[in-house]
Formats: sequence, structure tokens, C-alpha cells
Amino acid sequence: MTRRAKFPVFVAAAALLLAFVFWWLLPGRHPDGRTGSPPPPSGTIEPGKLRQEPPTAGELPHGQQRQTGGSRFGGLATLSAAPIKFYGKVTDQDGKPLPGVEVIGGTGSTTGFMQQEIRSYTTATDAHGFFTLEGFSGDALIIELRKIGYNFASDRNRFIYSPMRPATERFTPDPNNPVVFRMWTSLGAEPLIEYYARSVRVPSDGTPLLVDLVKGSKAEADGDLLVSVTWGAQTPGSNLFDWSAKLEVPEGGIMQSVDDVMFVAPADGYQKSVEYHFPAESREMEMKRVFYIMSRKGRVFSRAEISLQNQQQDGVCRVGFRVQLNPNSSRNLEPGAAAQTSAR
Repeated sequence: MTRRAKFPVFVAAAALLLAFVFWWLLPGRHPDGRTGSPPPPSGTIEPGKLRQEPPTAGELPHGQQRQTGGSRFGGLATLSAAPIKFYGKVTDQDGKPLPGVEVIGGTGSTTGFMQQEIRSYTTATDAHGFFTLEGFSGDALIIELRKIGYNFASDRNRFIYSPMRPATERFTPDPNNPVVFRMWTSLGAEPLIEYYARSVRVPSDGTPLLVDLVKGSKAEADGDLLVSVTWGAQTPGSNLFDWSAKLEVPEGGIMQSVDDVMFVAPADGYQKSVEYHFPAESREMEMKRVFYIMSRKGRVFSRAEISLQNQQQDGVCRVGFRVQLNPNSSRNLEPGAAAQTSAR
């Protein structure tokens, strides 16, 4: 058979092989070859989804775990998963241990067919607020906490385990140094002003711009925050330059947040202003930080995620806002009854 005659045969064989693979991976295929979508076993969730309903209170004592979810390719070796151990502690806003907190650990891993496998594992805190998650594998672990009468949210609840990530990014568990999470006693939601994706343009020559956080826009008067950005000279042969930013509250104070989300704004500890400087060699041309802000002589309290993006082609810095704000002189930032929720 000539080389030209062999080519169609090779193509046909490859097509048959691919058809068999797709048939084998057909959604809902049973081990005996039947197809369809059988209902998931009792106590599990649909593949690729984390369970949404909270477990029954008190169902799992400390030290026991329940597993739910997982894709139908769970038996395949994963490409980037690592054994997971996690040691944590849960307290209330005053630092007192919280027993009986439902702890949900969501984890994912990539299988040999590049399918994402997602599972959730549930346990509970003991009488001293401690909990442990272990005995399974994944690329990363995301922690969620639930307890009736308490609120929880965190910007630091994702932990990397995958050996395919740099060692500096991977989490190292330590039973003698558990990760501490805070939950906040519910005070009852108040009408908040909430929005995201709003922004203003600030000059790059240090000229301050007054921002109205209630509206998420430039203010002529009665503003909450002064933002100023200053660019240095451009580094020869590159698009980099030194730059600095200053955030100032004319009638109040500002505080950077580095902890779990607080559902009550701090009563004290605010500064008049905060300043940041970024040398060109750091290559950081953007900044994103979370702040608690007391403004308008204590009449307005807010939690604001503020991002600064230098736009060299326009000669300005775009300042973006994601805000939860209580305009009623209350420090309560518990969501649920928003007075205004919008994006623009």
C-alpha cells in the first residue's frame, strides 16, 4: 500500500478512536455501558457543585467529617492535588471560642481528563472552637463557616496545596498554630447603601479629588474621601515609574483591613490619612486595599474596597470602589436589607 493510500486509513482509525473515547465519557454513562442521568445517591450533590443547604445543627461532633459531591471521574489520578490537612479555630468578635460551628471545606482538583472535581467536607468546632480537616486531597481548600445567629465572610479563606504552585504560595498546616477565623454576632440587618464597579478619574500630579462614597462619584462638597495620586519620572526604556497615593478623610478617619470581614465598623483606631509609595522596580502599577472609613463627623460608616489603576496613556489614575455603607450614624454593616444595591 502506498503512503498516499495509507493516509486515509490512518485518519479513519483516529476518528474511530476519538468516537470511542467520546462514547466512553458520555455524560451519565453507567459502568455496564448504559447511558442516562441516574439520580445522585442519597446524601450527595450533583457533580461539580458544592452543597448549598446547611447541615443539621449538632449533627457532626468535632473530629468527624462528612463528604459530599465529586465528579464521576473521581477514581482517576489527579494531576495537581496534594494531601490536605488544615487546623483552624473559630472565635466571636471578642475573641471567645465558638463551639458547634459548622465548618465546610470545599476542595477541587484536576483529573487526568482535565475535568474539575469538586467536593465538600463538613465537620464542627469543639468546645474550644478548634476544628481539623484532613484525609483527602485537592489543589486548594476554601473554608466556609455557619452558625445560627452569627455572620462570617473572609478575604483570606482560600489555601493553596498544589505542588504545581511555587512553594511560596503553598499553605503549610501547623497543629500548634491553627488559622483563626472570626464570626460576628448578628445585630439585625439595617438598610445599607451597597454598590460595586463605580470609579472616578484622579489626576496624576498630586491634585486631590473629593469623593462622595454615598454616591460613588466625584463630590463638589460634603464628600467622604480625598484621593491624590502622584507619578514620578518614567524609567528610561520601560513603562515603569515611581508613584504614590494618599487617602484622607477630611471629617473622620480611615483604617486598612487585613483580617476577616467585620460586620460592625470599628469604634476607634482610625487615622486621618494613609499613604502608599511604589518604586518603579517593584513593578506594582496597581493597588487594591480594603478600608473601614468613618466620615462626615461620625455620621457615615463604611467598608470600602478601593482599587487604583494607573492609565499611562490617559495620564490619570482610575480609582474603583466596592462599598457597603451605613448612612444612619450606625456602625452596623450587616447586609440583608439594602437601601440601594447597584452597579454602574
